[in-house]
Amino acid sequence: MDKKSKTWKKIDELVDSGDSDMSSESMLRFLGLDSNLLKELEEQSMENVKESVRVTVNFVNSSGNPDPFHAHLDDSGMDLRANLKDSVTIKRGDVGIINTGLSFELPENYEMQIRPRSGLAAKNGITVLNTPGTVDRGYTGEIKVILINLGKKDFI
Repeated sequence: MDKKSKTWKKIDELVDSGDSDMSSESMLRFLGLDSNLLKELEEQSMENVKESVRVTVNFVNSSGNPDPFHAHLDDSGMDLRANLKDSVTIKRGDVGIINTGLSFELPENYEMQIRPRSGLAAKNGITVLNTPGTVDRGYTGEIKVILINLGKKDFI
């Protein structure tokens, strides 16, 4: 009997026994599995899936900021950073257009969306005016973010 068959046999025995008080660690030991190995395999699987659906997007970064990146493996978006020589103040109720120094060449049938940061919205009342800000494939100029200050104080 191969290892898979043995594992399935143990799972069947466990299910038939009706022992529902068994912890996850106990269950893994019962099945002869190592939780660290399972975690490592899960991470490898996620990385493989990520690589298999990766879309190549060409871009130019003329800012001094790092290139956009996914902060976590399963993040759907990336953070944009302002490309400013001097600080900008957006007065209460006013709109500001913020340069990023980034321009993108999107693949066919793709768009990009600019969305507000929940922390900025909750703490300062800052949001993206045209949420979500859609960047169509045909636009290859610099990405600029239109912010509005709905807060009670000026925002720097």
